[in-house]
Amino acid sequence: MAGSNVNSTDLDQDTREKLKGDCIGDTLYSESFVLKTLLKLSNVDWNEELEQDLCFLWDMTLEKEVCQYLFQLNYPALACSVISQHTEERLLEIIVGILANILMADCDRKIDDSEIQIVLNSLNFSDPTILTQVMRFIESIAYYVPEKITLIGEEELAKIQFILKNSENNLLLIQTFQTLIKLTDNFKLGENFVTAELYKTSVIGFDTLINMESDDFEIDTEETSMVLKLFLHLLTNICFYVDKYNHDNEISTCLNNSSKIYIIIHKILKYFSHENNLFPLSMNFKEYIGSFLTFFTTRDISITSYLKFNTFSKDFSSICKIINLLYKCKDEVEESFDLVLEFLAYFICSIDKHTILTELQKIEYKRGIVVLNCLKESLKTSSFDISENLKYFFLYFK
Repeated sequence: MAGSNVNSTDLDQDTREKLKGDCIGDTLYSESFVLKTLLKLSNVDWNEELEQDLCFLWDMTLEKEVCQYLFQLNYPALACSVISQHTEERLLEIIVGILANILMADCDRKIDDSEIQIVLNSLNFSDPTILTQVMRFIESIAYYVPEKITLIGEEELAKIQFILKNSENNLLLIQTFQTLIKLTDNFKLGENFVTAELYKTSVIGFDTLINMESDDFEIDTEETSMVLKLFLHLLTNICFYVDKYNHDNEISTCLNNSSKIYIIIHKILKYFSHENNLFPLSMNFKEYIGSFLTFFTTRDISITSYLKFNTFSKDFSSICKIINLLYKCKDEVEESFDLVLEFLAYFICSIDKHTILTELQKIEYKRGIVVLNCLKESLKTSSFDISENLKYFFLYFK
């Protein structure tokens, strides 16, 4: 059937019954099934049948018209009534999950402050499946109803940080990072909530998800790549807050003294300095380098702290290898190529030229010349004035 969401030939009898009757908009889903399911929530008798029906309804909320219909039936109020009266973990997971889905739909959203607060109070639960859905709910508020973010206060942020610090559930931690990113994108969250403690607990959550200390670290799974991307996105957002709001140096001091950032920079540069890891080039690579550049150019971040970490020599070598690899196909990877050059230009601008020359001398001559020529070509577009330094390098690099 054209436009149907389900292949009717694959439906069992029970599902056929659910789909009978008046349809919701242009979908194959039944209004009567939704009504009957919601009526069961007015006097919950938790059993397998109700769980299956609610799961089916949860799947249905992938459709915009179903979400709009649930708003018409005032689902948020019903959901909050269930949340307030029941403790069955699977029930609450599904109820909050449905609520998060309908808030993410492209339709008219109607939810009261008191209803949002009831869901936020669910952060008191310890079950990770419930907390994951609460995090999705908060993410949906941050992205689709940003004017309600003011309801997320110190108590809620403390609970989110508690999750980062103590949870060992990967799905919950990943969702928590996604939620924090949405909260801090475009400075939506109040600046008083973006603290050194938020960064410190984010590092703990990151360490739970990825072991960066391993000598043979590789970005060999989609999850590893995603976690790195999420953590660096959050770090970038925190840096933006530092530039815009930081009146004391608490966060800057924390970032300067964070070995975790320098480990990540070192391991990622080392990983991508190998041709088989660099190509085919992913969008994540560009985002990683962009995050590094944002971090180093953040107000009050000191290059001295990084140099004390003693990875600069190896990192410089990795950057030069990456530039040589990208140079071979620079027209196809222009944005990433230019960004890596800008990253190197930052180092040249910020670090003593004698130190840079010493590192250049460790590189094979023809590779070093490629790097210097590429930097020379990028002078007009670079944010960093390294023209005098380049003259010095061309003169003494042998």
